[in-house]
Amino acid sequence: MLTMVVLALLSNGDEWAPMPVTPPAAATGAVKAPDLSPRARYETATRYLAGGKPSDASAILDLLIAELPRVPEYFAARAQAQLALRAPLFAAADAQYALTIKPELVSTRFTLAAAEEALGHAANAAYHYRLYADSTSTDVRDDLRAEARARANRLAPQHVVAAPPPAPTYAAPLPLPAAPPQQARAPECRMGSNGRQACGFNCRMGSDGVTACADTPDGVCAMGSNGRITCSQLRGAGEATGGPPPECRMGSDGQQVCGYNCRMGSNGHFYCASRSDGQCAFNSNGTFTCP
Repeated sequence: MLTMVVLALLSNGDEWAPMPVTPPAAATGAVKAPDLSPRARYETATRYLAGGKPSDASAILDLLIAELPRVPEYFAARAQAQLALRAPLFAAADAQYALTIKPELVSTRFTLAAAEEALGHAANAAYHYRLYADSTSTDVRDDLRAEARARANRLAPQHVVAAPPPAPTYAAPLPLPAAPPQQARAPECRMGSNGRQACGFNCRMGSDGVTACADTPDGVCAMGSNGRITCSQLRGAGEATGGPPPECRMGSDGQQVCGYNCRMGSNGHFYCASRSDGQCAFNSNGTFTCP
């Protein structure tokens, strides 16, 4: 139900709503550089949300929030992603923060109410559902207005019109790590918006439009600050059993590196081993060498 609510909210028409997506033009020989502007990455995140990929959306929004921490629409969108990922505490924190900056984000009140309902804060949820249902904003959809009113009446039959109940203060929202995707049981092929297929496990597309995949079922992928996805490549590494899972780490250079027992060098770059029992050795120049 929460996922359906998130998808419904995405169709609301505020000024940051995703632009209509048009098919890419046929290739003319020249490769157009991907648009990595904040607006373009935000629109990519909202398309991920609409396409049922909240983890990918959250990964992009984490980076945007780290770069521009006062844009309320980023927090509002990430609240929807966290709600779809069944993380209502994070969703409530993001929604509450977005409304603090920009109270006119009416649809975010529905997100906050849904998060509070999931947290068991019935009185607060009912109050915010009613604020959404009673709003005269053109962003309020009739079907969601009716849904909000029905939920409010179910949670708190008496219509409270006075001051809201004492509102819990949710933790200040920080750039949250995206929830790890479910590990793939079988390899897949996914096409990026650049028209190229990538095949493997746990595939993800970066904000640059390029899809990348890990080469083992337990492999991981993560996006760097440049919008590019990096995935672990562990096949044929003589993997030992019983070790820690692979991970992706971003250094201060903004680059993601995936593998095991990762260490960051003095140059700000991470180095990872290709097997779980591998240990990285420090070099005199401040880098690491890993097996």
